[in-house]
Amino acid sequence: MRRRGRRPLLAGLAVVVVLAALAALVWWGPLLVVREVEVSSDPAGPALTAAERTQVLDAARAPTGRPLAQVPTGDLADRVRDVPFVAGVRVTRGWPSTLQVLVTHRAPAAALPASGGRFELVDGAGTAYATVARAPKGVPVVRVDLVRAGAPSLQAALAVLDGMPASLRSQVSAVSAQSPSDVRLRVRGKQVVWGSADRTPARRRCSRC
Repeated sequence: MRRRGRRPLLAGLAVVVVLAALAALVWWGPLLVVREVEVSSDPAGPALTAAERTQVLDAARAPTGRPLAQVPTGDLADRVRDVPFVAGVRVTRGWPSTLQVLVTHRAPAAALPASGGRFELVDGAGTAYATVARAPKGVPVVRVDLVRAGAPSLQAALAVLDGMPASLRSQVSAVSAQSPSDVRLRVRGKQVVWGSADRTPARRRCSRC
């Protein structure tokens, strides 16, 4: 009877020893260390260029050679999140030896004229994240004097673009705003006085008439 009573105890101890050994292998083992950092972009947003992938890798500062289980993925994600074009990031462990970095790229809502004939790209929230030589195809140029008209005028212009039908937005080549209530569009070479973003729902209904 005593031997039978010991068997479950010994079996339980054996399981504990095995689990402890596996945990030690995962946490300190030389086989499960970071050997690769895989950077990819969210399919729903713009793809990353080779230069942007390099920028993400540089910002991540992933500790290659360190046990994968010991890598603080939250800290790594915070560093990548500081990259201007990054709207969101998720870092996961891909066993046995890969860190996976999934980046959501900011989508350009408008191009603002900048010095030297260049353009500053901004997302729908008005966050500037890149300077380019020319406005990308399909991205309207927004002309707002931020010193005189202020940021609310830019927000109003972006809100108008975001709220209008996609079929109309694709025909808009330029936007200007002297104030939040004076948004004007260049559509097929003609100027359209749109007004404020509050009027967008009514104009949406009208465009479907």
